[in-house]
Amino acid sequence: MISEAQDQRLANNIARSAKYKQDKTHPMVINIHDGRLLPNNKLLREHKDYRVYTGDIKADLPARMKWLKGFAGMPKVVNSAEAADNFDVGKATKEDLIGFALDTFGAALDPDKHIATLRKEVMALYEAWNAKVAGETSLA
Repeated sequence: MISEAQDQRLANNIARSAKYKQDKTHPMVINIHDGRLLPNNKLLREHKDYRVYTGDIKADLPARMKWLKGFAGMPKVVNSAEAADNFDVGKATKEDLIGFALDTFGAALDPDKHIATLRKEVMALYEAWNAKVAGETSLA
């Protein structure tokens, strides 16, 4: 039998543990099946049914489901993120950029262009895709 003091110490140790600590940048994860929001911690982030939620935390269920519909299939594209499921344009090689643009957006980039130009083109493709998805979800 565990005493109340031991139970409290155990709860405090769990709360301080890195794998249970909530991410401050993106505090919620969303369930891909039902749109439930839960605190974003290491265990849930790595679970196959949850994605980091970057939408409005106060959004109602239909708005969260629209967010899922628009973003679940596309990896997040950033210039300097460290998450493994993101495509980091700033660290990608020419070959990575060309392959990513072709695989993700169906766009063929010119391999003779400078890498900075290719990075700008990939970001432009991503922003155009984002605008298209935002337009589709606002009409729904």
